[in-house]
Amino acid sequence: MKQSLQGPYFGQHVWFRKFHPEDLPSAKKRHDEQTLRVSQVLDSILEGKEYLVGNEFTYADLVFTPWDSVVEGFSNGLLAEWKADKYPNFSGWHNRLVAWSTARKVYGL
Repeated sequence: MKQSLQGPYFGQHVWFRKFHPEDLPSAKKRHDEQTLRVSQVLDSILEGKEYLVGNEFTYADLVFTPWDSVVEGFSNGLLAEWKADKYPNFSGWHNRLVAWSTARKVYGL
């Protein structure tokens, strides 16, 4: 599987939108773009599949859930595209992941 770099880019996205003491539009723009790029990479990996590995829910899927949910809360509408037509495979996958009662319980969703 291709490396998505989800953690680093999504983490920086949240950092510059929520915690960085200065407003740095160029940093926000860069990490907005990279967050969307990672979403596109995942969307292409998930084409024709329900989950990342062998069409079965695995740990590989579970580790994406917290970042997807956290960045969604700090994106100022940027990731509304997850729910639109732009990333349908990624959107469906994310919705399947957060629908699991265990994921909801563990991550407080």
